[in-house]
Amino acid sequence: MRTARYDGSGHGVAGGECSPSTPPPGFERASLRAMRKGTETILIGARRVRVDADTCIVVNPGSNRSSRYGGAGSVAPISVSFAPALLAQALRAADDDDDDATLRTTCVFLEALQVRSGAVAAHLDCIERRLRQPHGDDLWWDERVALLLAASIAADRMLQRRAAMLPARKAATRCELLRRVLMASDYIQSTYEQPITLQDIAASARLSRFHLVRLFQCVHGLAPHAYLTRKRVDAARRLLAQTGLGLDEIAARSGLGSRSSLFRHLRRVEGSGASALRAQWLEREPCTSSA
Repeated sequence: MRTARYDGSGHGVAGGECSPSTPPPGFERASLRAMRKGTETILIGARRVRVDADTCIVVNPGSNRSSRYGGAGSVAPISVSFAPALLAQALRAADDDDDDATLRTTCVFLEALQVRSGAVAAHLDCIERRLRQPHGDDLWWDERVALLLAASIAADRMLQRRAAMLPARKAATRCELLRRVLMASDYIQSTYEQPITLQDIAASARLSRFHLVRLFQCVHGLAPHAYLTRKRVDAARRLLAQTGLGLDEIAARSGLGSRSSLFRHLRRVEGSGASALRAQWLEREPCTSSA
């Protein structure tokens, strides 16, 4: 794994291809974890979440955290750890800009899987590109890590604000309900390849099926089934674009089950079937991976 570390600033960036047996960076500092290829399974106390190429997560520091990589062949992780001084400054700035005082008393980060998109994804992509080139100077890295941290805090605060939509009078109760809904969406993001029932999702959040559906819709704007389907379609699109796997294998790995189900869902979302989409993507950039 190619690594860039700047002890003077106190933050670290690590990325590039490596073996799945490579030990991931530790959790001594708050860190953002993402993958370009393969997965990172993270244990946060008794919770287990799995990061793939579609998601990312910011994990708070702690001794009860550990992780391992998984995947066929090489994996391509990226980890950005934030210096405590930089994190404190960024949180103070976020507090000054935020009118919601309840957000200032919560834990630093929710430690929930989020779709890799928006400003966070843009800064991660920029960092990954630079890791594949000769390193820039310390100023460039300091600026880029600061921008990534600001975007990560903004995304986390946006998720925290969704607690206000939950049907409970006390702020503490709303925060607990939000935590449980995020446990449910983490479960979906981490196990989407497998057959999943509503009872499975509800059990992961320690909620009844009725309360799960109602609360999940409030937080994510989607019912659990629609959220699961979206994740499976995203995974199928990624496998089509980035690998040379057959359509039956992609259907199985994405959790869609069969070639006909894969075709139906892609047609609904993209307007084209799997073969046509792959041909379009290959015209832009040939796939280089088989897993």
